[in-house]
Amino acid sequence: MQFSMLIHQSKLISMWFGLRWPLVCSLVVCAGLSGCKKSAPGIPLDEIRPLGDDNEIGQYHDFCEPLEQPVWKPAANSEFMRPDDPVIGILTKQGAYALPWWVLKNHHVANFDVDGEEILVTLCEMCSSASAFDPRVDGERLHYRVVGIYNGTHIIRDEETQTFWLPFLGRGQKGPHMGKQLKRRRVDQANWADWLQMHPQTQVAYGEPSAREGHGSKHFPGATLMGDGMLASLQHRSLRLSQNDLVLGIVVNDEHRAFPMAELTQNGAVLQEVLGELPIVVFHKPHTFLAAAFSRQHQDEMLDFTTNEKGEIVDRQTGSTWNYAGIALEGPLSGTELEPVTYSMDEWYMWFTQHPQTTLYAH
Repeated sequence: MQFSMLIHQSKLISMWFGLRWPLVCSLVVCAGLSGCKKSAPGIPLDEIRPLGDDNEIGQYHDFCEPLEQPVWKPAANSEFMRPDDPVIGILTKQGAYALPWWVLKNHHVANFDVDGEEILVTLCEMCSSASAFDPRVDGERLHYRVVGIYNGTHIIRDEETQTFWLPFLGRGQKGPHMGKQLKRRRVDQANWADWLQMHPQTQVAYGEPSAREGHGSKHFPGATLMGDGMLASLQHRSLRLSQNDLVLGIVVNDEHRAFPMAELTQNGAVLQEVLGELPIVVFHKPHTFLAAAFSRQHQDEMLDFTTNEKGEIVDRQTGSTWNYAGIALEGPLSGTELEPVTYSMDEWYMWFTQHPQTTLYAH
C-alpha cells in the first residue's frame, strides 16, 4: 500500500514538473522508504539524485537549463509584454530590470551581469517564490542551475563546486560550501503595469512568444495548482492559512513574520509594525501581490506614514509622497529612498516550510 501510494505521487510530480517518470519515482520512493520521521517527510539531501545524472534528464528538458545573460529590452520596446504579466524586479545602483515569469519559468534560474553587478535569480512559479543573490562565494563567481526536487520546490547546484543550495534561502546545504550563505539582494514581484509605473526607465528580459506556452504556463501568483505529491515532500506544514495564500514574509534581526496579502488589502496601502525591535512600514497595493517592507528610520528621522485623501502614501513629518517601491516622488524628501528590510512574496506553504519559526500577522 505504501509503495503504490509513492508510485502514484511520483507520477503526479512527473506531470507537474515535466520530468521523466522513472527518475521522479526514484526520488519519491527513496524519500518515502528512507525512514524519515512523519513530522519531517521531506527528501533527505543525501538521497537527492540530481537531474542530469544517470538518466541525463537535463538534456531533454529546457527548464533545467539556466537562463544565461538575458537579452534586455527598454520599456519603449516591450511590445512583447502584457500589463498583467508577473515580473521579478531587480534594482541595481544604476537601473531597474524585470524578468517576466513566462520567460524564467522555462529555466527557474538566471545567471547574469548588469551594470557591472553579478546576479543570480531563482523562481518557482508553482510556489510563487523568487529570490536574488550575489553569486560569489569566497571571491569565486559561481553559476547555478536546477538539479532536483526538495522540500516542496526545486533545489539548485553550482557548476564549479557542486554544492547544493536552497534556492530561496541562499544557504549551502550539501557540499564544499555547506553552511555558507549567499548575500541576498532585494527582489520585488509585481505585474508588468505596476512595475513599469514605479520604474518607467526599466529594462525587461526578452522572450519569444512561444516561451509563454508549455511548462508552467498555467501558473500565476497564488494559483492552486499543487497536489498531494509535492505536499508530501514538505518538511514543515501549517494549517493557519490555506496553502496557496499569498504572504509577504519579512525577516528582521532573526524575527520572522508573515503578512497575508488579504490582510494587507484590508488594512490599506500602509501598515506600520515593529519587528525585531525595528519600526518598519509595509507598502502594499490593495488587491494585488505588490508589497514591500522598509525601515521607518530615514536619514536622522523616524517617519510616520499614512495615506492622504487621494490615496497617496505620505509621511506626516514632511508631507512627502512615496510610491510602493519606497521612493519619494514629491516634497522635501523627493528623490530619496527608504532602506528595505529582508522580505519576499511567497505562498504560505513555502514560506512556512522555510521559516517554521514564523509568526503570523493578524489585523
